[in-house]
Amino acid sequence: MKTRSASPPSPGHSTTKSLDYFATKVACAPESPGVYLLKDARGRVVYVGKARVLRERLKAYTQPQEDPRLRSLVSRVKDLETIVTRTEVEALVLEENLVKFKKPRYNVRMRDDKRYPYLKLTTAEPFPRIFVTRNLKQDGSVFFGPYTSARELRKALRGVKRIFRLRTCKRELSEDRPTRPCLNFEVSRCSGPCTGRVTPEQYAQQVKDVIAFLSGRSDELTEQVEQRMWAAAKTQDFEVAAGLRDQLIALREIRKDQQAVLQDKTSRDVIGLARGDKAAVAVLFRIREGKIVAREEYPLNASRNVPDSEVLSTVVRSVHTHTHDIPEEIVLPSPIEDADVLEALLSERRGHALNDVTLRSEATESLRPDAKTLRGACPERESKTLRCAQGDKEQRAQGDSGSSAQGDDETEASRARTRKVVIRVPERGEKVRLLELARANAEKALVELAPEERVPKANRELAELLGLPTVPRLIEGVDISNTQGTNAVGSIVVFKDDRPTKQMYRLFKIRGAGHDRNPPGISDRVPSPDDCAMMEEVLVRRVRGLLEKNRPLPDLVLVDGGKGQLSAAVRAYGQFDADIPILGLAKRTDTLYYVDGREITIPATSPALKLLKRIRDESHRYAITFHRKLRGKKMVESELDRVRGLGPARKKALVQHFGSLDRVRLATVAEIAKVKGFGPALADKVFQALHRA
Repeated sequence: MKTRSASPPSPGHSTTKSLDYFATKVACAPESPGVYLLKDARGRVVYVGKARVLRERLKAYTQPQEDPRLRSLVSRVKDLETIVTRTEVEALVLEENLVKFKKPRYNVRMRDDKRYPYLKLTTAEPFPRIFVTRNLKQDGSVFFGPYTSARELRKALRGVKRIFRLRTCKRELSEDRPTRPCLNFEVSRCSGPCTGRVTPEQYAQQVKDVIAFLSGRSDELTEQVEQRMWAAAKTQDFEVAAGLRDQLIALREIRKDQQAVLQDKTSRDVIGLARGDKAAVAVLFRIREGKIVAREEYPLNASRNVPDSEVLSTVVRSVHTHTHDIPEEIVLPSPIEDADVLEALLSERRGHALNDVTLRSEATESLRPDAKTLRGACPERESKTLRCAQGDKEQRAQGDSGSSAQGDDETEASRARTRKVVIRVPERGEKVRLLELARANAEKALVELAPEERVPKANRELAELLGLPTVPRLIEGVDISNTQGTNAVGSIVVFKDDRPTKQMYRLFKIRGAGHDRNPPGISDRVPSPDDCAMMEEVLVRRVRGLLEKNRPLPDLVLVDGGKGQLSAAVRAYGQFDADIPILGLAKRTDTLYYVDGREITIPATSPALKLLKRIRDESHRYAITFHRKLRGKKMVESELDRVRGLGPARKKALVQHFGSLDRVRLATVAEIAKVKGFGPALADKVFQALHRA
């Protein structure tokens, strides 16, 4: 049942009115279990939560919050919606589905959780098939996963096809109309139910074996396959026995690769957690029959101020509520708030899964040989398992003659214990060691998820050569370009690490002496073509601009030139008390001049020298390109400027009419006079100016 109310206040209303509105909604919330959705001013869901008593849980959001994350959440909340459920378990399931669908900003979610693949076993079909899917549609099928590693997924699917030969095709099969088999049957990757060579009962046994295999019960499955192999040999069905022998060999090979970590046979999942500033990683070890059969990594969007209990609860819900393989025990590094609710939900689903497998295997019980038959088949290979099975059979017969009611009660109690799922937080012993191992794997995965920023070798070598306390990551190159003092320009190029950042490049026109916009201390320093004074002017204007815009100063400055240019750069930065390493790089000798007076020679093969030469050449290219552009423009303007009465508009019209200044030179007086705004007298003046010796 959903509860809603009138529309929330508009975003323009005050915060006090919004809080009053939210408090009113909280006061009207039902006192029942359910799910609540917190919404912002635009009606978007920003958080989904569940509660045993909705009203009591929502009251916590009306109190002052110390947690920065909760303060941010409460500041955004303008409205809420509640959905009442019958039990808290139903609320847990609904919360998980709503989080996946709504993707609220403040909920902890797995990264790309919709993309994790599962293995789907279509047990509702007469001849079930197995395939990879990301669609968790509940249609009676059995799901195994989620698999975070494509390699592990392919390995599991290959094992199913090679050992158990379950079909993967999409054919609609009919028992009455056999069809031609596909290539999988020919290469022994399918038992061929489409051909009618395998009965539904035999295929059902294959399905049961696959479920046991994917659930990690390889020891139990190996014993059962061995029993069926000797039974087939007894009846001289050697083809079936050979197939079971191949299965047995493959299963034993798989068991060799599995690491035994615990003595007991309890199925359990061990979850380790590693936290970062903006992300977390959970690593899950699937332990079946005392062996680690799988390892999965689950990255999550969770900042550091999110409690571990909330992150772990999200992992357990996301992983175990969608899979058939639910363990008897889930081992966590710290307790979670809704452990009892999760235990009840998972126990219920585990019980349904076990019941489904039992019902599907009833059709194959008549095919299973008893211990007497197997003992006659191969007495010299009689195993301990068979003797135990025979002893159990005799004990059951004796019990039946006694109190059958007591036996039924004990059986039911045993089944209940098998179905129950327990969430534990160990304090000592082997489980703590496994938690530490899972946490170490999670820490490694977290580093790979958010690797440290790469520092190029050239920058690190530069810091060593110059003796800098930190590696220079932001480097600026400076160069001056002019022709006998005319059209003087300066360029600034910026490199972040070893790559140019062109959006941060800057160009400067040298203003020279007497310019009223020159910075203090510069107006008297450029009376004539002086590269050093020009360098100082450019750097002063550059530093002033960075400081005014509150942008960071570079870690290292490279000037194109020798000691003179270096001294000018030191004077420029000295005006702002900026303690920045400055280098001069001479063109001819590739000698470095450092600010402390050292002359440093670096080998030609050094990555540091190659980086500095790249910066120097880039600043030179940028400056000379701008200088040539200004010089070409100035040359055009100077020739036409000699003509009196020829203003900017007429000059522009003249060049546009002929296309270029060279074509204007080739034109006659009559042709120039045809341009709009030109008469014979003005055309003659232009002709004489362009052809003057």
